[in-house]
Amino acid sequence: MQFTPKKYAWLAFVIGVIGVAIVMVMAGGLQYFLPAKDDYPPYSPTMRKGDVFLIPANALHPTQPVVGMREVQKIIASFNHKSTDKLAARLQNANTVMIIGPGGVPYLTDGHHAVRALLDSNKENKNVYGIVVENWSAMAPAEFWEKMVESGDAYLFDANHNAIDPGQLPKSVSGCTNDPYRDLAASVRLAGGYAKDFKVFYQEFIWAHYLRPLVKWDNSSDADFARAVTEATRLAHEPAAAALPGYSAVPLAAGKL
Repeated sequence: MQFTPKKYAWLAFVIGVIGVAIVMVMAGGLQYFLPAKDDYPPYSPTMRKGDVFLIPANALHPTQPVVGMREVQKIIASFNHKSTDKLAARLQNANTVMIIGPGGVPYLTDGHHAVRALLDSNKENKNVYGIVVENWSAMAPAEFWEKMVESGDAYLFDANHNAIDPGQLPKSVSGCTNDPYRDLAASVRLAGGYAKDFKVFYQEFIWAHYLRPLVKWDNSSDADFARAVTEATRLAHEPAAAALPGYSAVPLAAGKL
């Protein structure tokens, strides 16, 4: 078979399409092609599911009242050392997910730690790249929050695991308070205490609730926090934790943030 220039061009195109498909599968079934960062329009409450947007980080409303500030500090250190372009690429690749609620309010449904880190970083550009996963702006507030909880897109518990009303959520991620046990649970997973389960919403908070009455430490001391992680990792393998998501009776390989 003789290949002409046109056939070579067609073959290159087909190979390129196949390559993109492979990358999408390896990325876990990515639902949308990501455009160039210059193609992200400013957020609008009329956007539809699948639309990408650019929005100031402090305009995103959190769907959980707490974060783990140790994790936030680690991300801040990473952000502060990145160039403007590399940080923009990092944020675009993360593609923050957002649901539009009643009144056109943009609700952040994942990535609270990264958005808080951006707000607390030394970077002047605090814009976030994102994608709309649902537009539920036509719903009444009560229906909206019922749907948010049902779909696993809201965590309405404070740092002591007391239930809160949606109206008690801060208006910006900068208002999220610290839950040290969220940090403890995340560190236990990284130490091989349990496995990441992508099917379970708020897995670290579930483990935090389990560990809360069992482990105490001085959170101002890194050394004492490390001791607490060791103790909590041992407890994570106990039969009492067997019903928790990602449980393993034996130590697992250490992970990464």
